[in-house]
Amino acid sequence: MSNIYIPQKNDFMPPKRNYLMRAGFRGYNFGIDVKMRKIINDIYLLGIELCSPVLFYVTLNSEEFNLIKIPESFAGIKSITVFASTLGRKIDEKISELSDSSRILEASLLDSWASESLEFLNEIFDSEIRGKRKGTIRFSPGYGDLDITENIGIINILDQSEISVSGKTGLLSPRKSTVCMIGWYEQEDK
Repeated sequence: MSNIYIPQKNDFMPPKRNYLMRAGFRGYNFGIDVKMRKIINDIYLLGIELCSPVLFYVTLNSEEFNLIKIPESFAGIKSITVFASTLGRKIDEKISELSDSSRILEASLLDSWASESLEFLNEIFDSEIRGKRKGTIRFSPGYGDLDITENIGIINILDQSEISVSGKTGLLSPRKSTVCMIGWYEQEDK
């Protein structure tokens, strides 16, 4: 059974600069007029309102590694923390609704905000559990030598009901969800 981390609002509010960069604005001086600034700010606030973030995690010791595949870069680790985070279904639904009603600017901005929000949440959790422990970089299936279908095994281990995974593709639902892992060079105390 997994542990649950319910973030505070500050844990999923991405820096506005990151949100704008993800949305395609470039440089330090974005040159945003008053009308666009209002849209950007309204979408930022809408994202906060729609979010129901939650993160599920468990740490496995080396004898449990057979439950999932681990990346080659994790050679020598003694334990591994796997986690899945999500912003919830409402934000996905709103992005689809905006897109379906041809409000592409707002849909794109909300999608960018949600992606940055999820990344920010993962960074906050990473730094919180890392403490003084020596570990690997945070890694997600779908990058490097770990296929995205490895999401299936990790979601099954976490045994939760907020995030589902396609048994064929490894894609997560809600879409604004991620699976991550961090390897530790010491055994986890249970």
